[in-house]
Amino acid sequence: MDYSILETDLTCHVQAKGTLTFDDHDTTKRLIAELSTGAPKDIHVDLADVTMIDSAGIGLLMRLADEMKSTNRHISLHNPQGATRKILEIARLNEVLDIHT
Repeated sequence: MDYSILETDLTCHVQAKGTLTFDDHDTTKRLIAELSTGAPKDIHVDLADVTMIDSAGIGLLMRLADEMKSTNRHISLHNPQGATRKILEIARLNEVLDIHT
C-alpha cells in the first residue's frame, strides 16, 4: 500500500492506494507513527484507490483504528470500492469502524 497525507486545521486526509495485505505491516506502522504525532483529531482514510484487501489488511485497519483511539483521535474510512467494499461488508467492519461509502 502506498499513501499520502494532507492535513488541514481540522482533518487529516490519508489517501491509500494499491493493496492492503500482510506485506503492508511496516507501511501501516509508519502511517501510525506519522498520524500519532500532531495529526488533527479527525482522520479520514480514503480507500477509493485500494484495489484489494485481505484478512491481514483488515487486521491492519483495526490496529490503525485502535492506535488512533488510544491517542484520542477518530478515524473514518471513506469511499471503499469494488472488492474492497465487499470485503469490508462481509467482515462487518461497519459495526466497529466508521465507514462512509
